Amino acid sequence: MLTTKNLNVTLLICFMCSSIVVFWGHPAHANDPVQFNSYTWQAFPDEEPSWAWRSQKNHVHPLNARFETSWIKIVISNTADVSHTRILELATNKLTRVDFFIGDNLQAPVHQAIGLNFPAANNPISYRNPSFTLTIAAHSTQTYLINVGHDFALPLPITLTNQSTFIFSKNREMIFFGMLYGILLLLIIYNLFIYLSIH
Repeated sequence: MLTTKNLNVTLLICFMCSSIVVFWGHPAHANDPVQFNSYTWQAFPDEEPSWAWRSQKNHVHPLNARFETSWIKIVISNTADVSHTRILELATNKLTRVDFFIGDNLQAPVHQAIGLNFPAANNPISYRNPSFTLTIAAHSTQTYLINVGHDFALPLPITLTNQSTFIFSKNREMIFFGMLYGILLLLIIYNLFIYLSIH
């Protein structure tokens, strides 16, 4: 007979299995010829970005609540003999606005009006976090500037992955959330069954 205790144990096992699915088996990419550095500079909206950038070696940028906007600089190097395509992800869905520039040309953003205050159709990649497809030529270094708006302090992790790793990671997320919502649905059905059986 299925008791509440047995159900709780079953759900715990299901959740542990779903966690293993999410965090296990991430494809390794050793000796990647494409590497990047990231820097932060924070300012009020009317100010231009200075070149006194603060390096973020772990690529997690602390966005300060005192500022309405922050600048991120990404410098990507490709040491291979062929060009490579990478996905640059701003790993949060709490940014109010994102404008994306190539090089130092601040007059012509490649992507703009992305974030919570704008339609999801503006995102260059259909995903909840702002993400951009970048092609880095062989034996070259490319600089990108990103202007982000935020209403409160938050950490902004930045990741650079190849397309297969990006898709693999997002598929794992879908599996995790599918199992999580499945567990919640099971709880609803079980409690509905208990309610009907005693009334």
